[in-house]
Amino acid sequence: IIGVLSVAGIAGYTKAMEAYRINKLRDQIVMIIQNLATAVENGHDAIQLANTDVIDALQILPPEMGSARNCHHALGGRCLVVSRGSVNNKYGITLRLQDLPPKACVEIAISDIISIKSPEGGIYINSTNRQEVDVSTCVNEDGTKTCKSARGARTPAQAAKECSGKLNAIVYAFDSRF
Repeated sequence: IIGVLSVAGIAGYTKAMEAYRINKLRDQIVMIIQNLATAVENGHDAIQLANTDVIDALQILPPEMGSARNCHHALGGRCLVVSRGSVNNKYGITLRLQDLPPKACVEIAISDIISIKSPEGGIYINSTNRQEVDVSTCVNEDGTKTCKSARGARTPAQAAKECSGKLNAIVYAFDSRF
């Protein structure tokens, strides 16, 4: 009986810690986006904000994530803040969260953590490009290049399909208008 209770207790603790870390990751994402938006409002552009020294000086990343050169999110995976190439003559910023287990990927993908207001921005799951998403190459069914299908939170079914890898990546892409 003691062994069964011990196993159940450990399983419960593990599940609670996983939920805690996913919630912590949500908090980290929101803080980074708010800090980037504040920096843009204060006159910094996307090219400046892709500089690791500027990211650290402006404290864009929460302290527990480390420095811009060695950033890790709450689940232990790497994170990157990089400049995105010109889209309609505007540069953007990309936040990439790597090494997300499927459950965490789904939880983040279905939550409406932020609203992407920038017309050239979007949320991408498991993009093939390691560091940035060039939305100018993303063409929707109607021929537009704004990646509307990639914007916003996913349904649970969409998220489960997109987050099917052993480790996944979520990319938040913004133009200069947060």
